[in-house]
Amino acid sequence: MIKKLFIILFFLGLSFSQDKYAILENLNDDLTSLIYEEVVSMEGISKDVLFERIERYIVDGYVSSNEVVQLNDKEKGNIIVKGVGITRTDGFFGINIYVPHTLDIKVKDGRYKYLLKSSTLETISDKKNTFTINELLTNTKRFTSKYGYNKWVTKADIYLQSIIPQMKEYISNDKIAEEEDW
Repeated sequence: MIKKLFIILFFLGLSFSQDKYAILENLNDDLTSLIYEEVVSMEGISKDVLFERIERYIVDGYVSSNEVVQLNDKEKGNIIVKGVGITRTDGFFGINIYVPHTLDIKVKDGRYKYLLKSSTLETISDKKNTFTINELLTNTKRFTSKYGYNKWVTKADIYLQSIIPQMKEYISNDKIAEEEDW
């Protein structure tokens, strides 16, 4: 009987420990931020046209571009956006998780580089609660596992990963930013 109980506990421990860090491909080494970075080649497209496409993406992709744009330097080719996305936990009593993030885009002729980063997650019930990624993953605030806080990081990761293809698609297909003769 004790042997069976030990085997069951061993496999349960394995399944929970693997779940905890299953999504950490985009997590930095010190477990503090989800980070996504890439240089995207756009051969034959000038810096000015790319910059305008990115500005148009921000206007269309964020609720209020006036509130989220922190830096807009066309001469240096740099735009920094601070936005907040929303995702929801699973289950009948799911809650909204707000995902504050920074999108830093640098533009040169024929290419742009983005860095998308998030270090905290938030919930809002009767008050705003902010948790660092590290707190959620390492259980430093003595969270109980029944709430599945590490799954919040999984949900945030899925949300942030969804931004990237939408942004890349928009920027690569935005023909309005190119000069029109009308």
